[in-house]
Amino acid sequence: MYKKLVVVILMCLPLTSYAFELSSYWSLGDVKLGGLFQTQKPKAAFNLNISAFKFYFKDLDSGFNLSLNPFYMDIKGDNKEIEKVNGESVKGSAFFKQGLFIMSLVNAELSYNTLNYISDSLELNLFTSIHAADPVTISRFQINAGLEFAITKEIYPFAGRKYPLKSKLVSARTGFRYADRKPLFFCDIGFNLGSLLFIFKGDYEKAKEKAQKETVKDVFDRE
Repeated sequence: MYKKLVVVILMCLPLTSYAFELSSYWSLGDVKLGGLFQTQKPKAAFNLNISAFKFYFKDLDSGFNLSLNPFYMDIKGDNKEIEKVNGESVKGSAFFKQGLFIMSLVNAELSYNTLNYISDSLELNLFTSIHAADPVTISRFQINAGLEFAITKEIYPFAGRKYPLKSKLVSARTGFRYADRKPLFFCDIGFNLGSLLFIFKGDYEKAKEKAQKETVKDVFDRE
């Protein structure tokens, strides 16, 4: 009997040591503006990427956060340099041809917030993300890894709910990217689409307060 009890306790120990507190929330998505850089010429190009409807699964104990989203669009700026060949002007090879890089099947990011035990709104994330399964070119993919500083807030009117709406009001990232079969260095700054809802925060709170007063008034009138 005692041997069986010891075995059960030993089997439960690994489960308790790896227990975590999961917090789920979502975001409307974000827009990031920045640049791509490489050692070869041309050395820099404009970059814009847009994501929509991100779903986050955060471990409150460790600070690890997994995000998934069904839509990601990457626009690479066309930056062609002019070279002189035998006295004549010749266009050099483009850093990136301007176009859309839409990946809707696999968009995942894993991050670790180093400020997890210090602040609920400030984040300093070590992150890595992958975007793959482009419907145009199924074999094309993109991998990012680097450092991100972000300010995260809950957004009205979805704050305080079981699955709240949160937004990275500002997100500044830098790191390395592997795309189009070449390594690149990137940096960008992002703004969350949900930040626009802060404009209507005052109107929402006034309407909510008015509705509560009318409800209380109706109750007294009935009495």
